[in-house]
Amino acid sequence: MKRAEKTVYAYLKRTCSDIVYEPDGNIPPDFLLDRHLAVEVRTLNENYFGRDISKGLERDQIRMEYAVSKALRQFDRPTAGQAYWVNLSFSRPLGDLKRIKGYVREKLQDFLVDPRETPCEIELAKNVVITLLKAGKPHTQTFRIGMQSDGDSGGLVAGIYISNIRHCIEEKTQKISAHRARYPRWWLVLVDNLSGFSHDDPDDRTEIETVKNSLIKPSAWEKILVISPHSEMELIHI
Repeated sequence: MKRAEKTVYAYLKRTCSDIVYEPDGNIPPDFLLDRHLAVEVRTLNENYFGRDISKGLERDQIRMEYAVSKALRQFDRPTAGQAYWVNLSFSRPLGDLKRIKGYVREKLQDFLVDPRETPCEIELAKNVVITLLKAGKPHTQTFRIGMQSDGDSGGLVAGIYISNIRHCIEEKTQKISAHRARYPRWWLVLVDNLSGFSHDDPDDRTEIETVKNSLIKPSAWEKILVISPHSEMELIHI
């Protein structure tokens, strides 16, 4: 089982003992309860919604950080008096990461030949900028990533939940359409990776109600739930 599926399994075990994982193999549903209730699982993550695509933000963050880090390793041998933190800022679309990686090497090599005062901002692409800050003490590398800022991440908490839950509902409703007739009841359980709400925080209740009131549950689903990955408790019930 994937991590999200393990979380949902722990949640389901509290009320049901007849649970079958992937009853029909690697197709929906993920679980079958009491031989008639199908349960589909998905991680609720933050997505970037482009004109024709949506992507999990954390996936792009990992790809971008990996590309830049790989370029920085070209400068692994520290030079006396030259040690810098690299703060990475980006937004989507990311563009050609191979080309950006080449620009990192080129721009940093130029910087070492002709050092400037820091903080020093260097544009790598239309949506990608690094800022160099002189380190207070030597690193084992000349350049090391200090911070990264994703310009597409964040915003009002309720709005983030609404847009991403809608995306998950649309995606999963389409996915089960060819399998729905096999079982009379379907639940969609989303495991919250946004970490914006807590099930026991009274200050979150108003925003949670805003989220619930802004969503429409398609007829394909009897119930849609958002649960915490830590406590397996319900955060949102639609």
